[in-house]
Amino acid sequence: MIAAALLCAVLAAPALEISIAPDQPVPYIYADEPVILQIKSNEDGQATGAIAITDGNGDTVSISLQAIPLRANGAHWQPIDGAPAAIGRFTVRVALTVGGSTVAKDLVYCRIKRPNNAARAPVRVTLNDPSPATLHALRGVPLREITVPITMPDVAGFVSSAVADGFQVTVALDAAAVSDMASLVQLAAKLGESVSAWRVSVPDLGVETLESLAAALRDAGARGQIEAVLTSGLTNVSAYLSTGLGRSAYKVFLPHGNDAPSEIGQLRAAFESAGYEGFRMQELFAAPDVKNDGSNHWLIARNLLDAQAEQGMSPEIDASIVFAKNAFGEPYTLISAMAHRLNGYACLEELPMAPRARAIVFRQCNAWVMVAWAMGQPVVQPIPVGTVADLALTDANDNPLPAPEAADGSIRLALTAAPVYLSGNGGSMLAAVARAAARKEAESFAKNKSFQKDLPAEFVELIKPIAAQGFNRVDRVTFFALLRMFPVLEQKWHDGSIAREVAVPAMASLSRLVRNLCVIEQDSGEAFIELFADTVARCGDYQSQYLTSTSGSAEKHERADWLLAEVARLTAEAKALNDSGCSIEAVGVASLAEWRARCLEFAKNAAPLGTPEPARAQPEPKPEEKPAPKPAQKKPARASTKKK
Repeated sequence: MIAAALLCAVLAAPALEISIAPDQPVPYIYADEPVILQIKSNEDGQATGAIAITDGNGDTVSISLQAIPLRANGAHWQPIDGAPAAIGRFTVRVALTVGGSTVAKDLVYCRIKRPNNAARAPVRVTLNDPSPATLHALRGVPLREITVPITMPDVAGFVSSAVADGFQVTVALDAAAVSDMASLVQLAAKLGESVSAWRVSVPDLGVETLESLAAALRDAGARGQIEAVLTSGLTNVSAYLSTGLGRSAYKVFLPHGNDAPSEIGQLRAAFESAGYEGFRMQELFAAPDVKNDGSNHWLIARNLLDAQAEQGMSPEIDASIVFAKNAFGEPYTLISAMAHRLNGYACLEELPMAPRARAIVFRQCNAWVMVAWAMGQPVVQPIPVGTVADLALTDANDNPLPAPEAADGSIRLALTAAPVYLSGNGGSMLAAVARAAARKEAESFAKNKSFQKDLPAEFVELIKPIAAQGFNRVDRVTFFALLRMFPVLEQKWHDGSIAREVAVPAMASLSRLVRNLCVIEQDSGEAFIELFADTVARCGDYQSQYLTSTSGSAEKHERADWLLAEVARLTAEAKALNDSGCSIEAVGVASLAEWRARCLEFAKNAAPLGTPEPARAQPEPKPEEKPAPKPAQKKPARASTKKK
């Protein structure tokens, strides 16, 4: 009897559907809009209850819901007065009572800034779930660069639709799993220019399969770049390079590990030793192993920022980190904040901090953004800012915080595990970061045993003062003496005087060093004697001379073509700096471009990169010199004993 009564009560209770942000395809709410609760009922009635909204810090706001009218088969939109106005991810507990029965529902929503479709998020995503909801969530950041597996059902249809919707799509495949080359070629021909890149997981057996795949894709009309994933990490990298990895791939990816910055550094060193300077490399972040319970979202955000500092490029994450099973992951608003705060900014370097804190600085001419956090327990950290303008502070979700006041050119910033964004214009921040980076690069250069052994001694001596503790800036004579070493090293490499594994890492290190010195020169306020327009014109002359001398040649010039592109990149950067008002730095960067352009006449004779170098002729040992015989010593005359 009791069971029957309970069954009747359950059957009599109205069926309720409760959701948030009904006007959006996924539950995100723009920063300037109210939180809307939607209630659907199968019968007329009236609901009362409460809603509890909890933010990422665990703070909860409880709001009473009074006398909400319900209509059968209708939808009621209820604005939630008192809901948090801050940007962030929120968990919601809704409890409604209708006709004596209570219905509870757990929801998640995010409050975000309106997407800036002109912005380029500093993160890419691997997408295994092609659902419309996931794509809507990605657009909210906006995350526009996506990678999809070739095994995705109707991958051609999805790629065409995603490209039409504004996404840039990379197609990923496993080289070892390609059994039907004809089908792959047919797919590549069908997609044509729709695919931005083809990503190939390099099998352990080597890169021969990668080369054949790349050739087949090109022949089929694919125009996207070829990317390679080193699935076995750093194992066999040298062997891969010797068999053509650098020629076949436009970019390489390394799966994220516990010691990722060190591994990326080792990978860069291996490429430079094989002759590939400035090669593109990034990290791949797999889906998180832990649940969205508040234990890993700060770590994910810090890892992504670390990856940009180490590589200067956008890391790639699994899309499930930000959206999965129709729910937002905790890092969603953190990545949205990166997209808004760092849009248009390039990573400069780290600002040295106490062992318990990290800070990475991004810049756009004189404007800068510093992202900082504590490594363990909270810490208060002094930050040098100088005479800075427009100082502003926001939290990890891009909510404004009170800006700290500067005193004696410095501020004190309270840091926790959650990153904060400090931004400003001018001041001493950029010079402080560049000075520390220059010292670090110079110290590494001066301690390199191979450089000490094989490079001209006077060159190493030029570098040593920059590594000194009290380094401030170099004089202009030293600045241009460093630049003149580029063609010297390039020539000595190609005439066999210096091994490639020494010359290329030395030039790569020198380029990073000089680029930081250019920032310091801008801070000094001392104009260069050289004129910007004349320096840029000389760059063009050297480029034209190279192109003229190699026109009509079927021979490939890997090194020289890379230098040609590098000179063009540096020249474009110098022009942008000059247009933005950083005229001193612009001349420095243009001068770097010029002296790299002077290397073209030697680089056009370079052997193919990655191939074994011919043995260098060892210098003839100097003949051992016998010590000259000592001159015969005259015996002193005896004193006369005769008496006079």
